[in-house]
Amino acid sequence: MANRDTFQNLLSVVLALCAIVVTGILVRREFFPGTRSVEGTTVPSTVSDWAQFGMEGHRIGASSPQVTIVEFSDFQCPFCRVLALRLDTLRAEFPNEIAVVYRHHPLAAIHPHAVAAVGASECAARQGRFWAMHDALYAGQDSIGSRTWARFAEAAGVEDAAGFDACMKENAVPEALTSDTAAGNALQVHSTPTLLINQFRLAGAAPLDTLRAYVARARSTATPHPRR
Repeated sequence: MANRDTFQNLLSVVLALCAIVVTGILVRREFFPGTRSVEGTTVPSTVSDWAQFGMEGHRIGASSPQVTIVEFSDFQCPFCRVLALRLDTLRAEFPNEIAVVYRHHPLAAIHPHAVAAVGASECAARQGRFWAMHDALYAGQDSIGSRTWARFAEAAGVEDAAGFDACMKENAVPEALTSDTAAGNALQVHSTPTLLINQFRLAGAAPLDTLRAYVARARSTATPHPRR
C-alpha cells in the first residue's frame, strides 16, 4: 500500500512538472513570438527594394561593392557570433567585391544585455571604434553582463575612457537603434541573424559554402552600388 501511495505521489509530481513546462512554452509563444536566434537557414526569399536597407548602419569592406551584405544582428546571439566570423572570411576572399553593413536587432526578450551592448558599440563608434567593439563583444560574448563595458572598451582600443563612460551613462536610446529597429520591422525581421545578400534574404548562420553560393548569384546579376 505504501509503495502504491509513493508511486501515485511521484506520478502527481511528474504530471505537475509537465504542466508547468507546457504552460511555459505556451506563454513564450504567446508573448514572445518569433524572438529567437537561428542556427540554420530558412528557405531564402528575395527582396525587391533590398538596396535601401544598406543605406544606413555600420559599413565595412569595398567602397563600390558588387555585393552588399546587410545583417540584422544581436551581440548576445550565439549564431550571430558564428555568422560574424564567416562574414570576415567572405570579406577576406572578396575584398574588392563585398561590403558588410551591420544593423542592430537586439532580442531583448531573450537577451537581457543586448540593448546595453548596442549602447556600448555606439559609444565606441563615436570614437571610430565600432568594428573593434563589434569584434570584442563577439569574442567576449560569454562574459557580457558580468564584465564591465569599460573592459570591453579597453579591449576595443577605445582611447577616451572617460568619454566612453560618460556616453554609457547617458542611458539614451541610440539613434542607430531606432533607425535599425524601424528597418527591421519594415523587413519583418523576427529572428537573428537575418541577412540580405543583395536581393537574397536568408535567416540564420548559413554555412560558409551557402554564403559563397549566394554571393556568386548576387554578383552574377549585380551592378556596383556606390558607398552611401
